[in-house]
Amino acid sequence: MNRAGVVVDPILEATVEAKSPGAFETAWDEACVAAGLEGAPRKLTFRPLQVHYRPFRRTRLVFEGSRTGKRRLRYFYVQIYARRPLAEKRLQAAFAIKSPRRTVGPPAFLIERWNAVAWEIPNGPRLRTMRSLTQRKALKRMLARIGLEAELEPRFELPRLFRYVPRKRAVLRWDLPTREGVKPLFIKAYDCDDYDAAVANLAWLTEREAALGFRLPRVLAEHPRRRVLFLEALPGRTLTASLLGEEPGALHAVGRALASLHALPERPSTVVWSPLAELHALERAVEDVTLILPGLRPAIDAIRDGLADRARRLDSAAVAPIHGNLFGDQVLLEDSRVGMVDWDDLAAGDPHYDLGRLAAHAMFLGLPGHGEPERRPAALEELFAGYEGGGGAVAPEALRWNVVTALLMRAKISALRTLVPGWRELIEEAVERAGAVLDGTEPIG
Repeated sequence: MNRAGVVVDPILEATVEAKSPGAFETAWDEACVAAGLEGAPRKLTFRPLQVHYRPFRRTRLVFEGSRTGKRRLRYFYVQIYARRPLAEKRLQAAFAIKSPRRTVGPPAFLIERWNAVAWEIPNGPRLRTMRSLTQRKALKRMLARIGLEAELEPRFELPRLFRYVPRKRAVLRWDLPTREGVKPLFIKAYDCDDYDAAVANLAWLTEREAALGFRLPRVLAEHPRRRVLFLEALPGRTLTASLLGEEPGALHAVGRALASLHALPERPSTVVWSPLAELHALERAVEDVTLILPGLRPAIDAIRDGLADRARRLDSAAVAPIHGNLFGDQVLLEDSRVGMVDWDDLAAGDPHYDLGRLAAHAMFLGLPGHGEPERRPAALEELFAGYEGGGGAVAPEALRWNVVTALLMRAKISALRTLVPGWRELIEEAVERAGAVLDGTEPIG
């Protein structure tokens, strides 16, 4: 038994079964048989791409399906519910969709033993733009309409799904064939107001690019009606990969680059970050943790109370442009050059928020199962030295507050996108580390 206790959740049990080898193949095969389909549609092999688990509420999974000898990939979204009537009601709503996109099998189907509904993603909840990004003819029409040049073969390879957030956004990766060669890019599809904010954020940053010490993704094309952005893919390795590979100097370069963002004299006319808002977000995140790991509640409550008390003493005068959702996968390193991507959450706020998130990410990677903990202190010293060398100022208490908050946010269950083996122990270690940083028994760097 682990330190956090054991709670039985039928949704977690169904989730573990669903992502086990061969489980979704069986569910898919049964759905095809029920729909009267034989042959090729049934011969798909699946692997889980994402898992978003909410204890006792629901789980969202994304699967990638492939066939031997075929280049085309298919994507499926699965939602597991607490009770079967909820799944049945959702399936009825799925079949109420007007003109569902033709798919290789049933557009949506019930998986009774998991209390789940599965969709082939062009017909998933909202984000209907995915239909245009997963069908060759529709994608060619979109490219022609927005003027993005491409040299496409008749059976060209479609974009690959990178991330999918139901009802909000999807990110796809594509190697676009052009006359000059292959152009790697990302395609971001949004729902409603998120698109306008993303366009405005990138425009604001691009106007100030000369003052930034890092590269931004260039907007190659826009499709406002479909709410789609085509962005160049920046070269390099992610900071996460660099940290796990113990590349010297990685965090120093990132620190200098981040200082250039915080040094901009103007503030973006967008949301304003505050410690109070972050505490509210943390409350929602740790609620799931304490539901499934109730033994952690006393430690989490003590950390949360300590953060609330210290938040009143934070210097709120330090406000600058901040990334707003920065961690290692959104920072690219190519030699000594730094790139930063995913600016949907650009905000005005305390610079220590960005700095604390990066430090917490490095510490999280240093936990058992992520890399070598002995590397962590030196790496964080590099981050802070680079930040100060780039003109940034580090206030120890503000940094401590944001590191602790970010450590708990990194430990939330939904951040563990595939529910890696040992995820419970990983959360326990993160909570323990956050408490030690807060009370000063563990240095940040």
